Formats: sequence, C-alpha cells, structure tokens
Amino acid sequence: MAPPETPPALPRGVPPPFTPLALDEKETRILERISDGFVALDYQWRYLYLNPQVELILGRRREELLGRRIWDILPAAVGTVFQEKLTRAMTERAGVEFEALFAPANRWYSIRARPTTYGLEVFSTNITERKRSEEAKREFVSLVERSEEIIAAMDLDGRFHFINDTGRTLFGLDPRDDARETRLEDCFTPPDRARARDEILPALLAHGYWKGELTIQNRRTGACRPVFWSGFAIHDPETGQPTALACVAGDLSARRNAETALRGTHENLRQLFDSAPFAILELDLEGRVQSWNAGAERMFGWTLAETLGQLCPAVLPERLPGFRDLICRVMQAGPQAGLLEPQRTKAGDPIETRLCATPLKDAAGRVTGVLLMLEDVGERRRAEAALREAEAKYRELFQLADEIILFLDADGRITDVNRKLEGVTGYRPDEVIGQAITTKLVIGADRAMFRWVIGQAQRGVESRYEVRWLTRDGKVVYLDGTAIPRFSPDGQFIATHCVVRDVTERRRARVKLEEYAERLKALSAKLVETQEAERRDVARELHDEVGQWLTMLRLGVDTCLKLPPEAVGPKLRQVQADVDLLLGKVRQLSLQLRPTILDDLGLLPALLAHFDHYAAQAGLLVGFKHEGVERRRFDVKIETAAYRTIQEALTNAVRHSGVTEIAVTLWADASLLQLQVEDQGRGFDLPAALAAHASSGLCGMYERAELVGGQLTIHTRPGAGARITLELPLGKALTPINLKHD
Repeated sequence: MAPPETPPALPRGVPPPFTPLALDEKETRILERISDGFVALDYQWRYLYLNPQVELILGRRREELLGRRIWDILPAAVGTVFQEKLTRAMTERAGVEFEALFAPANRWYSIRARPTTYGLEVFSTNITERKRSEEAKREFVSLVERSEEIIAAMDLDGRFHFINDTGRTLFGLDPRDDARETRLEDCFTPPDRARARDEILPALLAHGYWKGELTIQNRRTGACRPVFWSGFAIHDPETGQPTALACVAGDLSARRNAETALRGTHENLRQLFDSAPFAILELDLEGRVQSWNAGAERMFGWTLAETLGQLCPAVLPERLPGFRDLICRVMQAGPQAGLLEPQRTKAGDPIETRLCATPLKDAAGRVTGVLLMLEDVGERRRAEAALREAEAKYRELFQLADEIILFLDADGRITDVNRKLEGVTGYRPDEVIGQAITTKLVIGADRAMFRWVIGQAQRGVESRYEVRWLTRDGKVVYLDGTAIPRFSPDGQFIATHCVVRDVTERRRARVKLEEYAERLKALSAKLVETQEAERRDVARELHDEVGQWLTMLRLGVDTCLKLPPEAVGPKLRQVQADVDLLLGKVRQLSLQLRPTILDDLGLLPALLAHFDHYAAQAGLLVGFKHEGVERRRFDVKIETAAYRTIQEALTNAVRHSGVTEIAVTLWADASLLQLQVEDQGRGFDLPAALAAHASSGLCGMYERAELVGGQLTIHTRPGAGARITLELPLGKALTPINLKHD
C-alpha cells in the first residue's frame, strides 16, 4: 500500500511543511529520556521529531532524518503491516496499536500511533524478549504435553487445574473431563490418599518440596501403578509466598529404562550444547567459567580446559568492571540482552557479539550463576551478505526465466513480474505492477475465469488454467498457466504465484492441424465418392460398349458357322474390323484408368500423348513448353504427381474455364521439377471452393503435393483466369532414358 502523497484536509493550527516540531523543555526532557522510541510525522510522512531511542533503532543520526519521509528511510516497511496501520491512523484520524517485527534489527516492537494536529505521533516499545518468552513458553507447553511422565499443576488445596495427556491416561480421566473436578488424593490408592492429604500437601506448603514413592490408581479400570512422585511449590517472585503447586511423577517400573533414556537425553543435550552455532557460557557468582561449549571454543579460540574456573578470557582487562556489573544486573534484575562491548579472541582479534544472559537457579530458587549466550554479529552480517547474494542470483534467474512469472497479492494485484512479460505482451513490468491482473492483461471474456483461479488459491488449491491476454497492440495471445497459493505462518492467505507460458503458436498449430484433418476427412469422402463414380463409369462402358461389341462378334461368328465356305471370307473380314474397333475401345478405357506409357516411357511421352488425346477428344489446344526433362526419368511418385496434376488442371479447364487454348510449361534441374498450367478463362473463388470442399480435384492436387513434399500454388479470381504452379523436390538422382518423339 503506497502512502498518500497529498494529506487530507488539514485542521487549523497545523505547522507548515518541513518545520521541525517545537517542544517545550519539559516535553523534550521526557521524550529524550524515555526508553520507548518516539517519532512525530507530518501529513507528508516527514520526520518532525525523533528521540534518541529511534536513533539507536535506525542507526542514523537525528540530523540525517529530520524532514525526510519515513518510507524513504524504511523502504523495507512499504507494503507491510507497519505501513498499513500507520496509513489507517493517518487517513482515518484514529489511533492504532499493533505489534510488528523490525526486520533490519530482528526485533519486535509494540507500536502505538495516534493522530495529532500536525500529523501523527508514534511510540514504539521493544517487546523482543516478551516475544521470545512467549515462544519459549509455547515450546515448554509442547514439551510438557508430549512428556511420558505425569506433569500436573494444582492450587494450594490440591485441586488440579492442569494435567498433561500422560497424567489423564494413567489417572483414567477422559480428555473431556474438567481437571478442576479432581483433587490430588483422588489419584492414589486408599492408603496413599491419607498421605497426600496429611503429609504431602502440608510439606509442599511448608517446605516447598516433597518427593517419594506412591501408588496411583486408574479411576476407570482400577489398575494400580507405583510411581516416584516429586512435588514442589511455585512462589510469587515478589512476596515469596506459594501461589500454586506442581508435580512430576514417573513410572517406577520403567525407571531403569527412564534412567537410560535420561542419560541419552543428557548426552543429547550435551551434544546440542556443544553443537550450538553460538557460544554458551556458564559462570558462577564471581564470573568464573563453569561450562564452555564448542561454539565458544570456535568463536574465541580457548578450550574448556583453558577457561574452566577462570574469569572469561574474552573480556578485555579494562572492561572487566563493566562485565561484572552486567553479571550483577542479571542476578538481580533477571535476563538481559543487547550488544556486548567488543571482546577479543585468543589470537587477539577483536570480535563483536550480541548477548543474551539469564540467571541460573537451584531448586530452592536461589541464583547460583549466570548463563550467557553470545552470537557473533560479524558472522551474522556475513550471513546477511550471503543472503543478499543468493537473492540477487534468484532475481537474475527470475528475470531470465523463459516463462512469465507473476506475484499477485491477496486481491489479485501484480506485485512483481519478470521481463518475459514485455517479450510476450509489449508491456514493461513497471506498467502493470500495482494493477489488478485483469485491468490490462486478461481479456474481458476470461476475467471471470481468472477470478475463479484467485478464489481457488484463497482456498489453498493449486490450479492449472488457460487464459487469453491482450498485448499492447491489441492482439490476443494464449497462455497456459499454473497458480500456486501462498500463506503466512499463521495460515492467512497472502499471495498467488503464477507461472504462465505462451502457447499461441502451439494453439495455432493445433487449429491448423484440426483444419487439415477436416479437409482430409472431406477429401476422403469425396475420393470414395469419386472412386465409386469411376467404377460405375467403367462398369457402364464395359456393359454398354464392350458388351455390345462382344455380342456382335459372337453373332458374326455364329453367322460364319452357318454360311457356305465361299461366303465365309467377307463375313470374317467384317468380324476382324469389329475386333479392331473393340481393341480401340478397351485401350481407351485402360488409358483413362492408368496410362501405361507413363510407366513404360516416362513423364514427357505420357504428357504428349495425353495432350494429343485432349486435342482430338475435347478440341482443347495445349501450348506445351518443356526444358530439362528430355530423356530423363524421375521417381514414380514424382512422375505420377506431376501427370495427375496436369490431367486434373486440363479437366477443370475443359469443364469450367470456357477456353479452347491452355498453356502448359514443364522444366527441371538437378533438385527441382516444376510445372505450370495457365488459362485465360473465367477463373473462380479459390477460398470459397476449398472451404466448401466443392472440388475433390483441387484437394487432390494439394494432397498429392504434400505427400511428396512439394508445394502447390493456385493464383485465380473470378474473371481473371487461373494459374496453377507445382514445385516437386527431386530427392533421388535422375535417370536418363532413350526416347524419341515428335
């Protein structure tokens, strides 16, 4: 959320822009000394005043910040809850309170903002320790619930107000039962109930501690189990009076196993202690080292043997008084945290650390020492630098990705997108960031579908989808996308990550393939129809022509058999003439089906014969020119494709063009055979003819060309004649032949 660039209507008395906030001496003294951070902002989000705590938080001097906008100083806060809440307080003129993590310092702050006449005043309180304490408390409760021992808490009368799952199981309590309805003595066998009432509770209240063996009894099954019971009182740290009772009980039957497990746990804790990435030191009340883990050895260089019983060698001699004061504060006031004054390593190198110190207490609550945890700030800074480097590499991969990658906020607005967007749509990333994805990119018909995708993401469902986008120049592109939801650690939907790939060309190829399949289907149907018609024509020719002539020949032969010998000769000569006519009919019919001259002599002789036949039968004069095809044979598929294309072109010209002359050109080189058939007739509408599948001849010519890898081109329009050009690649070597023709 971008901060408002212009303020709302200002109330009277607002200080002029860029004027630092004027405070009286008392106000200044209070604000300068308080432990909370305090800033005053005007309506343009400029710093009017900030106290020293804010200087420490930001690591910047006051003079560098006054008059500058807070969002320019803290760009990482833009778009976060910090900006959202402050903007609400500023625009709605209402106070807000919230907690937020200040990432640069890795600290939590409680923020209180309220509107003023000059803009906004903001108080910030460091609550990092409280947050860490809450996290530690949650981990502790989780450990208690998972414990295999009975862990319970009671009031001072022995009435439970908490029992862990193990205790409920062994006591025979249903998970739904209220623990407060159960008293301590209700959990034991009758002999031990009196001990619980007369011995254990008084001892806990008087001495704060009791341990011993008892026998518990399951209230549901009646089963008894011996346990080792440890109870202790919880005291008010201020008054020292007991406020509650707690107990831990372990099954004695598994004590040996528990002891073994305890030793394993102790060893695991020791390994964890030694493998911790930071230094852990245990000091006694005088500040001498009692424990020194491997992390401390790695950080400072001294071994445990070199430091045990000694003052911490990492502390410079001149800083020992301040270090002792720190130990005293921890023992008296409790946990302390912050940057520790520079120390040294064994090699003498300076090292800066962040400190977390807590007092160690015995069972009676007496402080026995101090536990220090030290983090190498330099190591952390190196890790942050490595993180920035990794982020830069990720950014580079993000920008170089072959897919469009978008990040959408919870409302579907684009928060980031890579450069691939410009290559596909023409829009630069900065032209769409901050806008809803449906504003410029998704076309209107697909916006409802994309809102469904966002809805699926809000429900935690990853989805695949196809969507159409509009480019800058108004073209439609098709994209195949995947939407992946993202949630915050507390389960709140925060973003959708989309990866989309341009599939426009693939879709066009699919559409073209579907169109081709439809054409092929229509052609197949037309070819079957043509084949059946041809078969009917052949059958009719055989029945009407050849059958009649054979009948006449049979009658002539029968007549010869009845004639006297001297009259047979003339009749036989007549029969012989009829046989010659029948042979001509059969030869003509064979030529219509498949010219044998094409197989025997090749393309050029077959075409010459075909042109002579058309001139004689249809009165069509063919002007034929050829070059490079004399005395040459081609692959049978090439010759057939060329012959059938010319044959179909001549047939179409006779049927539709209305011309008596047509020009045919045929030429070839070492790699290509080309032909052209041209007439000056009526012409026709080629797209309409192909779309209507009205001509199986045209489709057949296209299909023949494609089957042999050729290219057919038809130039025509109504009233302008037609020109058909076919180019056929010669994949095989040409074969010379011996051929003579006129």
